[in-house]
Amino acid sequence: MYSKTATEITDLKQIKDMVKPICEISGSWLRSLVMDGKTYWDISRDIPERYKPEINVLPSDWRYREDLIWLKYNYMKIA
Repeated sequence: MYSKTATEITDLKQIKDMVKPICEISGSWLRSLVMDGKTYWDISRDIPERYKPEINVLPSDWRYREDLIWLKYNYMKIA
């Protein structure tokens, strides 16, 4: 449980309800992920790509309004 009074468990003997350890895990989502001594992810090795947003405009978007398109071409009869 997380709270202001939470303490970090550094020794597995502090955990009372653990029956059998599966593997040792260490790391941080900012740095690396290591399980049983094998590094699965490391920020210095696995450099993430810069986020590239994908533009997927819906047909109902305001940019496709015919009245605005004709207004842009200065054709007031149809706009």
